[in-house]
Amino acid sequence: MANNYLEFSALLEDITPEERAWIERQLGSAWTDEDGKVLPDDREEDAYGEVARFIAEYDPETDPAPLGPDRDWGEVGFAYQWDGDNCLWIHSEESGLVDHVAYFVHKFLRMFRKNECWSLTWAGTCSKLCIGEFGGGAIFVTAEDIKFDNCYAWVERQRLAFLAKSN
Repeated sequence: MANNYLEFSALLEDITPEERAWIERQLGSAWTDEDGKVLPDDREEDAYGEVARFIAEYDPETDPAPLGPDRDWGEVGFAYQWDGDNCLWIHSEESGLVDHVAYFVHKFLRMFRKNECWSLTWAGTCSKLCIGEFGGGAIFVTAEDIKFDNCYAWVERQRLAFLAKSN
């Protein structure tokens, strides 16, 4: 049996002290009630579950960024650590959730850097040479939008364009 991995590594740079405080709060835990609504910080006794704050605050009605069904796990979905005082390293060596990264960075840009963009590429690898188990993709994030693409979608677009041209 083979193991599959989704790996990435990227930086959020030039973080100010205000941005760092916001990031640490968003990556920290929030308590929710049975319906998934975030409780005030002092309401832990009424809590149903503990999730990463940026996921707990996600509202599919108002947030354009898609979060898949994995958001119910409440996990951050990626590893992170500070590289110095003003640089956040976001990474995954095994099974990161790129939609979580995209939404987190989108929320950050919306809050602090409305005129900036950020991108991340990922690799989908396999511990054995299994056919069709290697790939990758990218996200491009702004304060307004998130765009995803992957190698399988790109290959399919090329195939369809080829078929259309040959008919």
